[in-house]
Amino acid sequence: MVAAVPWLLMKVLRIPFAEALHHFIGDKTEQRRQWRAFSPSAQVPALANGGETVWDSLAIAEYLAERHPQVWPQDAAARAWARCAAAEMHSGFPVLRTVCNFTLQAAEPPCDTLGLQRELARLDALWNEGLERFGGGFLAGGGFCAADAFYAPVVLRLRCYGLAGRLNGAVRAIRRTHFRPARAATMDFRRPGRNPKRKIRLICLKTKEAI
Repeated sequence: MVAAVPWLLMKVLRIPFAEALHHFIGDKTEQRRQWRAFSPSAQVPALANGGETVWDSLAIAEYLAERHPQVWPQDAAARAWARCAAAEMHSGFPVLRTVCNFTLQAAEPPCDTLGLQRELARLDALWNEGLERFGGGFLAGGGFCAADAFYAPVVLRLRCYGLAGRLNGAVRAIRRTHFRPARAATMDFRRPGRNPKRKIRLICLKTKEAI
């Protein structure tokens, strides 16, 4: 879920970068060996900037924020809330991650378990809180920020797995604004030459200029 978050964040905020895509390979030992060439953890995503390498989606977001303040809201309260919301997505929602594999295609709804119900209820409460408290169409105000990037894949999952109707109000408001830049960027990800059904993952982001 979070591997494409920095890609989406930089796309929507128009932070210049180049990307490298790599296929999964069956031999995971060999895959880890190859991926360590650009990621110390042998996982994705990883950001290369000059001689520096930053890995992990949340760490990349914070690294970008040091150079691009629009990554987080300018209001201190909204910024603190957005950081908490992003961190919760980064480390939480294990049931949703497990039963709703990321896809850009329509998929069969998952079994309705108590764990899934709890996570959908938490999403609904969190999104409604952000929308009502900060008064914008995005999670923490009037502009797209890192928190929106972390939850954009969830919006897509809810849509593809037919779960959007399980949320009260929040998903409708988010569709109007939050979903638009995410979908636009996703359509770019699906441009000719890519195959969304193939197991392709963003591996390394390289900035086009010093950031």
